Amino acid sequence: MDKARKLRRYSRKDYSQIVEFPVEIVGRDGVVRRYSFEDSIRLYQRRIASAAERYGDREVVAAEIRHCRRRIGQLRRSYFTRFGWAAVEAVHRAAPRVPGIHGELAAFLRRVFAAGPHPAETSELRWLAEDAHQQTWYLRFRDEDDPARAYLLYVFVLGEDEAGEAARAAFRRLRASLRAGGEGGEEADRVELLVAEHETADLAFLLTGREPVEAPAEPPPEESPEPPIPGEEAGPDPLHEGMILLRQGRREEALRMFAMAYEASHFRRAAYVGAAVVADQLGAWDEALVAARMGVHYFPTDALLRHQLALAHLRRGEADAAGVALEELRVLVGDALPVAILEGLLLIDQGRVRAGARLLARARERWRGTDPDLEHAARQVGAAVLAARAARWALAATALLVLAASAGNPWFVPVVAAGFLGSASVRPLEQRFYHRVLRQPGQSGLRLANPAALRQSGPGSEPAQ
Repeated sequence: MDKARKLRRYSRKDYSQIVEFPVEIVGRDGVVRRYSFEDSIRLYQRRIASAAERYGDREVVAAEIRHCRRRIGQLRRSYFTRFGWAAVEAVHRAAPRVPGIHGELAAFLRRVFAAGPHPAETSELRWLAEDAHQQTWYLRFRDEDDPARAYLLYVFVLGEDEAGEAARAAFRRLRASLRAGGEGGEEADRVELLVAEHETADLAFLLTGREPVEAPAEPPPEESPEPPIPGEEAGPDPLHEGMILLRQGRREEALRMFAMAYEASHFRRAAYVGAAVVADQLGAWDEALVAARMGVHYFPTDALLRHQLALAHLRRGEADAAGVALEELRVLVGDALPVAILEGLLLIDQGRVRAGARLLARARERWRGTDPDLEHAARQVGAAVLAARAARWALAATALLVLAASAGNPWFVPVVAAGFLGSASVRPLEQRFYHRVLRQPGQSGLRLANPAALRQSGPGSEPAQ
């Protein structure tokens, strides 16, 4: 679809309607699926996170992000209209820069208190305090006098700017402190116990009290699992289907299944790993980058996903981004073999062939026998470097021998000049060769996507390359 048509489609969107839940959303495969409120919010937030990778034009990226944010606001307003109550409206007025925050809070409280003796509509919320990173609210039920049935609600407005990142850090510090405080000691001695938590890309809630809340036996009606599409049976798990397809050698179909799995549930690490590895095998660098970027967003300390991100940037020829991702990987695993191999390849890709080749040779010697795929890739590139160097020296030596044999005969001057020019021309040809080697699909080229040193245990964590 051309740019003008895409932008026209965005301009025709209507965000004023009140939608029903579960909400129907058309997937990129053309299939209409139903999503709960929270799953639909996460879907659009994932689209925001991956917009720059899915679209190359800045205007289209901006239009996609604007559309997704408006749709999130519409979904939250719709939820509040259908299931909200007056008490949570105060939080919306106190945090106006998050459109529809009252809908998100209503869904959170309805889920937390679904099995309790009080419907959420009987609650009262009173503002207590605010600082640079959070708001604190007092929550109680009007027909309950027991102080143990009162709660504190912490609201954090998150984001990618400096204030949003500071709020995110404050949220995680407080959550860690509350979790640590709840791990020991007599329950009666605890002043504040973490009751429930909720985090999205733009806001987070922490609910604390003196005692835990009874978990709901089943989800509330509007949060029920996704029903099957009329006329179709409920399908199997796309992650499981992807693994089966991969074992059958049907990589393109497996990649689609892995992408469907992480789009449907963003905390499925194996789906991100599977998509990134298979995309690298197929040479689908854009898909590999999207999977790695989204995986790192939800699993920021996962070394294998950090490796996938650095590799995807390297495959795409994005040296600066690859270098940044490589340093982030080094923070997690130190100077491990995968870091050394990618660093050596990155140096060669940047034209620093001698330094890169030395690093690859040292890495192979230091970690001999630990990862056959990475060691084989290092040997392949090292052999190519030696062959190119030998070709340059052979051409130069031939030219010198011809010069010596000619004894000043002017008829040999063109031959000697051609020999030296040929020697000089090997280097740019060599560099183009390295670029081509690094950008070959992993299935037929360098097998770099699944380093043994970074694999983590777990069923189906990483498909074999």
